[in-house]
Amino acid sequence: MKKNKYDLLNYFKNHKVSLSLTIKENGRNTLAINPDKKYPLASTMKIIIAYNFVKSAMNNKISIAEKVKLNELEKFYIKDTDGGAHPNWKYSINYPTEVSLLEIAKGMMQYSSNACTDFLIHKIGVDVVNESIEVLQLNHDKITYLTSPIIMLEYLSDKRKPALNKLDAMSSQSYHELANELFVKMQANRSDYLKEKTPNMLDRKMQLLITKRMAYSTTNQYTDLMLRLGKELLTKKEKKVI
Repeated sequence: MKKNKYDLLNYFKNHKVSLSLTIKENGRNTLAINPDKKYPLASTMKIIIAYNFVKSAMNNKISIAEKVKLNELEKFYIKDTDGGAHPNWKYSINYPTEVSLLEIAKGMMQYSSNACTDFLIHKIGVDVVNESIEVLQLNHDKITYLTSPIIMLEYLSDKRKPALNKLDAMSSQSYHELANELFVKMQANRSDYLKEKTPNMLDRKMQLLITKRMAYSTTNQYTDLMLRLGKELLTKKEKKVI
């Protein structure tokens, strides 16, 4: 809390290899540090899910007013793994028994709930999400669920080092296939034993490895995407929803 903007600027200066930053004004870069170097996206990829959510709603594939039981979302929540995002979202809406898809999308974008995100990825279709990346012509890795890879550690081994080694050695295809398989387990309420033990596995090294297995893209791609969302990618009606 004692740091100021100069500390931040000095961090940028001294750690250029470790970060990417792109600031665009009126379509032109005014600041660019490693703009085209791919880094793991973490929650930045939720912009892609929001885009697909709006497109699916406007194409009548889903309804933003559709009601979902809150218990359905709890299947994808893993305690102490999201910085309080999901509990904070539930508190903000006063713990209803049901929520609309629009409220779930707000949980994803305003609170960064991973449980809300995974529910929407499944609702929209993980294949639909990844096809949209190709249509948008983004330099972007394949997207998968966010919560099932977390329980993957405990699934692979109940000890940190073997789990770390197995996850590290896994091919991208195997990783995505297992993420899908474990998501199905979560959806069917067959993963509680994994969810209970997982938080104890998540030391800094494990968290870093999970982050490195996430989808990668560049800040230049995402600033361009934000510009395109404001211009040609969305209709007026879609912009209102987003």
